[in-house]
Amino acid sequence: MAERLSALTAAIDAEARARDYARWLVALSVSNGDSIGATQVFNTRWPGAANRGTVHKAATSPTSSAAMTELSTLAGGFIETLRPATIIGKLTAPRRVPVNIRVPSATSGASVTWAGAAAPAMVSSMAFAEITLPPLKISGIVALTRELLRSTAPEAEALIDADLRAGVVAFEDKALLDPAAAGVVGVSPASVTYGAPTITASGTDADALKVDLAAAWATLAADPVAPTFIMRPTTAMGCARALGATAPDLGWSGGRLFGVPVVTSSSAPASTIIILDAAALLVADGGVEIDMAGNATIELAAPPSNPPVAATVMTSLWQSGLVGLRAVRGINWAMARPNAVALLTGASYS
Repeated sequence: MAERLSALTAAIDAEARARDYARWLVALSVSNGDSIGATQVFNTRWPGAANRGTVHKAATSPTSSAAMTELSTLAGGFIETLRPATIIGKLTAPRRVPVNIRVPSATSGASVTWAGAAAPAMVSSMAFAEITLPPLKISGIVALTRELLRSTAPEAEALIDADLRAGVVAFEDKALLDPAAAGVVGVSPASVTYGAPTITASGTDADALKVDLAAAWATLAADPVAPTFIMRPTTAMGCARALGATAPDLGWSGGRLFGVPVVTSSSAPASTIIILDAAALLVADGGVEIDMAGNATIELAAPPSNPPVAATVMTSLWQSGLVGLRAVRGINWAMARPNAVALLTGASYS
């Protein structure tokens, strides 16, 4: 009982810090980046905020290490409430590792056999490699209207918070699952699906679904420890329709398919079912930072042109009455062993 109460208290505290962090970003945007003005906006609009003291300390000396610590405390609450909405947060058994620390990964298992009386036992050893996850960052920009930021309606605050969270979740999930993301050394990790064995669907009915999943599963190097299906909500609904009463726990929000957990995300590749052994996924999590700009010129496209070309359409945030919130998510990942991921493409079951 005490543990449950402690967990509930921690969750409430994290939610309050996350809410006040989003409010601070709104206040900073309204005051055009002036921290003192942002404090006045914050205190006026949210006089009962739980973290008013933290915001005041951060604003009075915005460049000091103490101020950075105070803002990190609020940002920590934001990421604590954000994680459960991401695919990584929904997985049951990813291995959390620190950045820049070598961690072992098994590339082959030990062999055993029966040994008769006075017979020699088989001698074998596991093969290991080492993986180091350097600190990397993914980033994206969420554009919000100035009218929305200035609105004092509770619905506006909830919409801003939801848009900000959804933007960060989408950035992370897309980078994690994009089969075309090969990764760039020192810049971005390869997606977990890049180069994974791929099976093409053989049909659209329940029988084809069973055969295709079995074929994809067979490409895995060994029986997975924590297998998980990842797919779009629409793909999950199609599988549920095809299987009918044999998949009563499968739906838009996921569930279970043949006893295996299903995680749904709109950032998953279209018409694709991913089989992932979550126990083979290494994750180094560095939190999140959010910056604000109201006078920048940006390309409102995903992904943006790099570098810009003649056809690139640039948008002035100031001229359009927008404010850009840039979310920088410190995170890196790698698979601890090969063939722990498989793809089933063309999955249009119904």
